[in-house]
Amino acid sequence: MTDEDEDEWLKRFLEEEERLLTKGDDLQKLSVIGSLPELLKYDQKGTVSKIIPKIQQELPNASSEFNLAVSKMFSVLIHMDIPVNLTPQILQGIENRDPIIANAWMETLLAVISVLKGPVIKNEILKCAISKSQLSKTSYFRVSSCKILGEISVHKCMSPFEVKKDVLPLVQSLCQDCFFEVRAAMCKELPNVAQGLFNLGDAIVKVNLLPLLVELSADENVNVRSMAIESMVSIIPYLSDDTIKGTIIPLAKKLCTKSASEGDITYTAIANVYTMLICNLQPQMSSNDAMWFLDYYSHICKKGLSLVEDLETDPSVCMLCRQNCAKCLPTLTSMVLAQIGSEISLKWYQTFKALADDPCYMVRKSVANCFSEVVKILGGCNKIIVLDFTRLLRDEDEEVLQALIPNIADILEQFTKTNVLQREIPVQATLDIGRAMLKCQNQAFKTNNWRMKECLLKQWERLPNCFPSDFIHQHFSPVILNATIYGKAKPVRSQATRTLLIILRYSLKENHRTWIREMIQTQLCNSSSCYSRQVYITLCNHAIDIFSWKYFKEYFYLPLLNLAEDPIAIVRLSMVKLCPALKQMLILPLDRALQLKLENILSKMEMMESDKDVMMTLKLKLKEMKSFKGIKNEILLEDKRRAEEEDKIMKGRPVGLKAITQMSTVHQKDSTVKNMKLSPTKPIVVKTPASGSKRTSSSTIPSPMPFLDQHFYTDAGVSLPQDFGDIVTTQCDKSPLKTSTEVTKLIESAENLTSWLEQINLHESTSFLEKNQPHFMLEEKDMVISVENVKETLTENDVKALETTTTNMTDELKVNIQSHRPKRNSCVFSRNTNKGNKSALKRRSLNINCESKIPVASKHLHLSYHGKSKSFTEEQQPFNTKFVRFTRSSINLDQENSKISAINFKKFSPTLNAKPNNLSISQGINSNASKHSGLPLRTLKTATPKRE
Repeated sequence: MTDEDEDEWLKRFLEEEERLLTKGDDLQKLSVIGSLPELLKYDQKGTVSKIIPKIQQELPNASSEFNLAVSKMFSVLIHMDIPVNLTPQILQGIENRDPIIANAWMETLLAVISVLKGPVIKNEILKCAISKSQLSKTSYFRVSSCKILGEISVHKCMSPFEVKKDVLPLVQSLCQDCFFEVRAAMCKELPNVAQGLFNLGDAIVKVNLLPLLVELSADENVNVRSMAIESMVSIIPYLSDDTIKGTIIPLAKKLCTKSASEGDITYTAIANVYTMLICNLQPQMSSNDAMWFLDYYSHICKKGLSLVEDLETDPSVCMLCRQNCAKCLPTLTSMVLAQIGSEISLKWYQTFKALADDPCYMVRKSVANCFSEVVKILGGCNKIIVLDFTRLLRDEDEEVLQALIPNIADILEQFTKTNVLQREIPVQATLDIGRAMLKCQNQAFKTNNWRMKECLLKQWERLPNCFPSDFIHQHFSPVILNATIYGKAKPVRSQATRTLLIILRYSLKENHRTWIREMIQTQLCNSSSCYSRQVYITLCNHAIDIFSWKYFKEYFYLPLLNLAEDPIAIVRLSMVKLCPALKQMLILPLDRALQLKLENILSKMEMMESDKDVMMTLKLKLKEMKSFKGIKNEILLEDKRRAEEEDKIMKGRPVGLKAITQMSTVHQKDSTVKNMKLSPTKPIVVKTPASGSKRTSSSTIPSPMPFLDQHFYTDAGVSLPQDFGDIVTTQCDKSPLKTSTEVTKLIESAENLTSWLEQINLHESTSFLEKNQPHFMLEEKDMVISVENVKETLTENDVKALETTTTNMTDELKVNIQSHRPKRNSCVFSRNTNKGNKSALKRRSLNINCESKIPVASKHLHLSYHGKSKSFTEEQQPFNTKFVRFTRSSINLDQENSKISAINFKKFSPTLNAKPNNLSISQGINSNASKHSGLPLRTLKTATPKRE
C-alpha cells in the first residue's frame, strides 16, 4: 500500500468514526471512545481535529455510560499530553446532577491534577475549589473541595507562600465545618497541606496545623477522631524532634487513653496506623514511652475476647482491631528489642502468643503472614516462638496455611542459624516441628488448592539445610514419594519429583540414596501407568538441573533411553525432547557405549515411529543435535562443582545447600565424565567394636535415632498410605546392639528360627538341595553365619553346626545361597514332592507383611507376618547369586504357641543395573511343610525374573 492509499484509508476511517459518534448507537459510540489511543497513534492530527470535538459536543446530553467511559478516557488522554485542553469538560462534568457521573468526573480531576500545568491549576482548578468550599454549596461539593485543596497543596507549581496564602485559610475554615463528613475529609488532607508548608519551616506547621489536629482529635464524631489519629501519625515527618517529644507523644498517649474508654471505638484506627506511629515516634521514645505503648498494644490485642466487654461493641470491629495489631508485629518487635529487650520473653511473648492463638482465623492468618519477619528480627531469641510456629503449622484453616506455607523454608533456616534446629543431630525442636510439618502436609493435601501443595513441596527443597539426613529420609521421603506417585495435579507431581531429587542429592547415607533411586525406577520408570512414566521424564528433566553429568549418566540415562520404546506416544514424545541434552552430556571416547545406545534408539525410532507428532519432533531434535557446536566454560565449571559436591556427600560429609531453590530451569551441561559400564556393588566392610574383626554388609548401617518412637506419626496426626507397607522396612534392625537384654532376645529368636527350620526338614527338601551342597563359613567373633551353595547336600553335622552357632549371632543372620544353574527352586518343599512333576516345583512362600514406616534400600525381598498381605518385587540376579538375610528385630518366635510375629527376608543383587521384571505367582505353602512348622497357610505374590 502506497502512502497516498494509506492516507486515503485513514481519512475514510476517521469519517466513519465521526459518523458513528453522531448517528451510531451507544455501543458504537463506546467502541469509538475505546479506540481513541490507537487512533492517536495512527493519525493524531485528524483525531484531535475531528473525533475529540465530536465527543465534547455529545457529552452534555449523553447517557451515564457514555460519561463514565469518556471520563476515564480523558484521564488517559491528558496523561498522553495531547495538545487539547480538556479541563473545561472535566469541571463541567463535576457539576452534573447525577451523583454517579459527578463522582466519576471528580476522580478524573483528582487523577490529572498532578500533570496539569501551573496556569491551569491557579486559574481554573484553584478557583473551582474556592467556589465549591462555600457554605452555600452542598456538603458533597465541600468534600470535593477538600480533596482538590489537598492535591493542589503538593503540586510542583505551588510555592509554600502560595499554599499559606491561598490554601491555608480554606483549610482552617473547612476543619470547622458543621458537617462531620467535611471535617473528616479535610482532616485527611492535612498531611498534604503540611508537606506544602514544610519548606517554610517547622514553626509554620506547628502553629497553623497542630491546633487543628488537637481540636479534631477531640471531635464528637468517631470518624473525625479516627481520621485525626491517622493524620497525626502522617504529619510527624514534617515536625521537629522537640515538637514530637513535647507535643506529639503526649497527644498520642492522650488519644490512646481516650480510645480505651467505654463506647469509644477509635482503637481500631489506632491499630490500623500503629506501625507508622511506632516507626515515626521510636527515635524520640524513651524506655518508659516504649513500655507504655507496649502495654497499650497488649490491651487492644485482647479487644473482643473479654467477657466483660461492652455488649454493644460490634464483634467485627474488635476482630478488625486484632487483625491490624497482628500486622504490625514486626515493627513492635523491633521497638521492644531496641528499647526494652527484657520484656521480649515476658509481656511481648504473651501478646504474641495470644494473637497466634486467636479464635478468629483472619487474625492467625495475619500472624502467619509476618511470622518470617518476626523470626528474623528476634534473632537469637526466636526459640521462644517455636511452639507457636508448630501450632500454626497444625492449623486446620486453609487460609492460615496458605499464608504460612510460603515462609516455611525461611523460618526453618532462621531457626537453624540460631541453633534451634541442627543439621547434624536431631533435637527436640526437630521432632516437634517435623510432626507439625507432616500434619500441615496432611491438611494441605486434603484441599483442592494445588498451588498450595506445590508451594509446600517447594519449601521442602530446603529441608537438608535444617534437618538431619536420617530424619528427612525416615519421615519426609515417603511422603514426597507418595506425592510423586499419586499426586493429582501435574505441577504438584513435577515439584514433588524435584524435591525428591534434592533430598536424594543431599542424603548422606548410601542405603537411603539407594532406596530413593529404586523407588524412582520401580514406581515411575517401570510403572504400568503412562502418567507415572511421563512423570519420570519430568524427573529426569529436573535431574539434569540438579545432578552432575556423571551422576545422571550412572543412574538415569539408560532407564530414560528405554522409554523411547514406550507404547504411549506422548511418553516417546517427551523422551525425544530430551535427546539433545542427552547427547551433549556425552564425552567421547569414555561414553562411546552410551552414544551407540542413543544413536541406535534414534535410528530405530526414525524407521519405526508411526506417530506424526513424535516423528516431527524427532526430526527437529536430530537437526538440533547435528548443529551442536560446543559447551560453554561456565557450564563445565558448574558441573565440576556439582561433581565435587557429590563426592563429598558420598563420603558422608554434609554440604551446604547453595541457592538450590533458585537453580535455573535451563538444562545445565556438565563436564565430569565416567565410563558408563555399570559395575557390581562392592560390599562394605564393617568392624565390630567388640572384636575388631570384619564383616560384610550390603549397605551402610544407619545411625540410631533414640527419641523417634513408634508414636511419631500418630502424634503428628498423619498416617502414611498403605502402598508404602510393601516398600519400607524397619530401620532399627540395622542399629548396633546396646544392651544385654537385646542380645538375649536375639539369641532366643535365633534359636527358635533354627528349631523351626529343622522342623520343616529343610535339609530333606530334595528339590531345593538337588546338586547343591551348602558350605558353612562360621566366625564366632563376627557373630555372622554365611552359607554358600556348592555341589553338596546339607548334612546332619552341618545342621547341628548351624544350631550350635546360633547362640552367638548378631542382629544380622546371613545365609548366602549361590546356585550353579539358572533354574530357580523353592526354599521350602514337602518331602512328598514329585521330582517329575514340574508344576510342583513352583515357588511357595509364606505371606508375611511389614508395617515399618522407615524406608531402607529395597534391592531385596521383604516378608513379614502381621495379618496383612503385601506384594513385593525381586531383582533379576545375574550369575544366579542370591543373598537371604533374616534380621533380628523382625523375628520373634514363640516355641510353645508356634507363632511368628514378623520375618524379613531380604535379597540383595550384586549389580546396580539389575532390572526388575515382575511375574506374579500366588500359592500357599505345602500342607506337609505347614504340618511340620505349625504355621497357618498363607498366600504370597512374589516377583520372578523373566527368563531370557
